[in-house]
Amino acid sequence: NTSGVALSAIQYAGTGDDSGNSITADSTKLYITGTYASNPFTMYNTDGSVFKTLTTPGTFLTILNQ
Repeated sequence: NTSGVALSAIQYAGTGDDSGNSITADSTKLYITGTYASNPFTMYNTDGSVFKTLTTPGTFLTILNQ
């Protein structure tokens, strides 16, 4: 938002070689792509609960609505 306050967030966490590779936006969404080698590679919701856990290295695409 215009005040610079985060409205939502997802935390990506792992112990391997994980990285965000690209970020772009259009008028309504933000797109983030990357790769991960962690096993497991866990994504967390803003409340700390687990959103999803991946166990095979690969790529990710995150789409955030504005």
